[in-house]
Amino acid sequence: MNRKLILLGTTIACALRAHAAFADTQTYPAAGVKILRLDQNEGYVHITGINNDEIKITITKTKGGDKCTAEVKPNDDGAFIVRTKHTILRSLTCDFEIALVIPQNLAIEGKVGSSKIELAGVRGPLNLDVGAGQVLGNLASSNAHISVSSGKILLMWTEKPEAGVLDLSVAAGKMELQFPKDTVINMALKKGIGKLTNDLTTNRNAPLTVKGTLGVGSITLKQAQ
Repeated sequence: MNRKLILLGTTIACALRAHAAFADTQTYPAAGVKILRLDQNEGYVHITGINNDEIKITITKTKGGDKCTAEVKPNDDGAFIVRTKHTILRSLTCDFEIALVIPQNLAIEGKVGSSKIELAGVRGPLNLDVGAGQVLGNLASSNAHISVSSGKILLMWTEKPEAGVLDLSVAAGKMELQFPKDTVINMALKKGIGKLTNDLTTNRNAPLTVKGTLGVGSITLKQAQ
C-alpha cells in the first residue's frame, strides 16, 4: 500500500493508493508565462504572489483513487495550466490541495467546483468562477472578477488599490471587503435579500469601482483602523 507520483514530461499524474497525503513539489521558469489557468474540481488552492521569476507548485492529493489525476502544463502558449481530473465514477470524490508561488503580477484565471481559494500578495488581474466555496486572503490587485455561487468572498487590501474595477458577486452567502484607511470608491453593488454595510467614502468619479451583486446574504465594506 503506497502512493506514487509519476512525472511524464510536463504532466504530473498522482495515483492514490493509501489514505495518507502525498505531496510533490516542482519549480518551473516563469519566462514567457502570461497567465495562470486553474481547472479544479474539489479541494484547496493557495496562491502566493512574490517578486520572482519562477513558479513553484506543490500538489497533494488528499482523497481519491487512481483515476484522480493532476496535470501541469508549465507553458502552453503563454499559459501555466493546472488541471485536476475527476474520476469517471462520480461517486468517488477527488480532493487536491494545490499551493502555488507565482510572480506577483501574473494574471490568474480559474474555474473551480467546490473549493477554497486563498490568495496572498497577488497583484495581477483575477478572473475566478467558484461553484460552492470561498475566496479569501489579501490582495494588491485593482482588477478582479470573482463570482461565487454559494459561499464567501473575504478579501483585504493591504495597500490602496490603483484605478480599476473590482467586480465581485455571490449568489448566496457573504461578501466582506476591507480596504486601507481613506480609500474612496465608486460603489455599484446590488443586493437582493440581505444587508449592505459600507464604511467607505463613495464618489462617482473615484478611480476605483467596486461593483457586483449579492442574491441572498450580506455585504460589508470596511476600512482598516
